[in-house]
Amino acid sequence: MLKKENCCLIALASVPLVMTLGNSMLIPILPTIEKNYIFHRFKYP
Repeated sequence: MLKKENCCLIALASVPLVMTLGNSMLIPILPTIEKNYIFHRFKYP
C-alpha cells in the first residue's frame, strides 16, 4: 500500500515539472509555427 501511495505522490509532484518543460520547449517554436501556417489575427469574424 505504501508503494502505491509513493507512486501517486511522485506522479502528482512531476506534473508541474512536465508542464514547465513543455512550455519551455513550445515558446521558442511558436513564431515558426505562426509563419508556416500563416495565422492571421482577424482571419475569422
